[in-house]
Amino acid sequence: MMIQQVQQLHQNIENLEKHIHDISKLDENLDSISKVKPENETLMALGSGIFMKGILKDNKKLIMNVGSGVCVEKTVEEARETVKKQLNEVSILSQQMKEQANAVIEVVQELQKEFEKIKSEE
Repeated sequence: MMIQQVQQLHQNIENLEKHIHDISKLDENLDSISKVKPENETLMALGSGIFMKGILKDNKKLIMNVGSGVCVEKTVEEARETVKKQLNEVSILSQQMKEQANAVIEVVQELQKEFEKIKSEE
């Protein structure tokens, strides 16, 4: 049962690490888009590695989903602040899960030592 818990924690950590990578990439993209001059052609990500050529009309404001299907207009800097907060929160959660996994592994190792000790005494 503990081994399954460790495996689940490791899977969750992997998912969080991927999410951290995605959020970091989003922050880089937000930084890049602010440097593209309006009325220039650029590639616009649609998702899953699919892009579309388009003309950038405004590089100062964007529409951001803030949850529950609600979208609001934000400046690029406001969006970057939100993304950085998310990155920080997910990084903290990942670290906490790593600590949990290590604690469970330590318990399993202690139990294994006890088992070996009992087994050798027989």
